[in-house]
Amino acid sequence: MPEAFNNTISTDFTTTETEMYQDGRLITFQDGTQELENSLDTYQEGEEDDIKILTDKDQLDLLAHNYYKEDLTEAEKYWWVIARANQEIENPLYLEEFIGQEILIPNISKFKLQL
Repeated sequence: MPEAFNNTISTDFTTTETEMYQDGRLITFQDGTQELENSLDTYQEGEEDDIKILTDKDQLDLLAHNYYKEDLTEAEKYWWVIARANQEIENPLYLEEFIGQEILIPNISKFKLQL
């Protein structure tokens, strides 16, 4: 990871609750690269979370719908919660390398989303 500026430049985001940038800030490093930081970057698995073994039929938006539909309208829009909690998933559209592996499905009620 690039070394951050001593006086880190950050921008806090104000967005709607369905956006992955909520509760985030943009950090600018000395080399000019930027990185999004938010509460999911340090997410710790808890007993109330679920574990899912991925199949070749799984997509993050469908998983979000299946796991969050009881609590949220348009639950599929929360695919990013699953993606961010599973940092090893670099491209949420490409899950083939994770088939047969466990991923974390965070309990949506743990987040301070304005639902």
